[in-house]
Amino acid sequence: MCKLLGGKWIDCSGGTGKNVGRINPLQVNPLPKITDFEDDEEEEYISKKSALGLHLDFLSTFFKLYYPEITSLQMSLLMEILEELYKNFNITYDTDITNIDSNKFPIMEDLYELLLKKVNSNIEHKREIEEIRAVVRELSIGHHGEIFNGYTSLDLDSSFICLDVYSLQGASEKVKRCQYFNILRYCQDQAFKNREERCYVVCDEAYLLVDRKVPQTIEFLRNFCKRARKYECGLMTITQSLVDFLAPEVKMYGQALLDNSTYKFFFGIDRKRFRGSSKSI
Repeated sequence: MCKLLGGKWIDCSGGTGKNVGRINPLQVNPLPKITDFEDDEEEEYISKKSALGLHLDFLSTFFKLYYPEITSLQMSLLMEILEELYKNFNITYDTDITNIDSNKFPIMEDLYELLLKKVNSNIEHKREIEEIRAVVRELSIGHHGEIFNGYTSLDLDSSFICLDVYSLQGASEKVKRCQYFNILRYCQDQAFKNREERCYVVCDEAYLLVDRKVPQTIEFLRNFCKRARKYECGLMTITQSLVDFLAPEVKMYGQALLDNSTYKFFFGIDRKRFRGSSKSI
């Protein structure tokens, strides 16, 4: 379809090549103006939010997906170290990152190098930081670095773009979920940039975003669905099973996603599973 429509196909599974693209998880993207008061010229009702603060929320979920065993203490330490990392790149909670080039943001290797220093300097929490360092090593100079380590390099000069992760089929669930979440966050940022430009985001294999231990991923998808209409954006989610979206741990978000759908199509549903889910549809 992409080829027939003259679109652009980008492989987001890592590696090298003409069609390979990378999305830097550490790149902070500009925030769209979020307000329901479009005629308020003095911006009296427009809240000012921190791009870095919201991005750290994204990174918190990202690292939980990759390292489910992370403790509350380790997460707090990681957020503190990330704050220091961004400060080293002249990015704070007050920084306007609208015009910052993609190669001016830190990458995973920069985070790894800072963690190496922290392991030796923070005696009190050396053990906790050492575990974080080992995890980030995989994402930077380790075997998953080709996916997550590097500057954002996507060429979006097309009206039809396919971000493909097919080559990650053999990867672990945590890697697939992290990259899918990373891609979806990037797509939302791009879709919400311009309220005047209509766009449509299609999320195939959306079940990859459902993690019962990390409900923030499907919460993100739910929020994307609810906000998209304000930005002339449509969202389509495709999944193999409704059961994943209606599990008790995530049902409040999965149900809202179904309720907000204008159209629902069901193909070849297992009757036994459908009976259990039909009341929620």
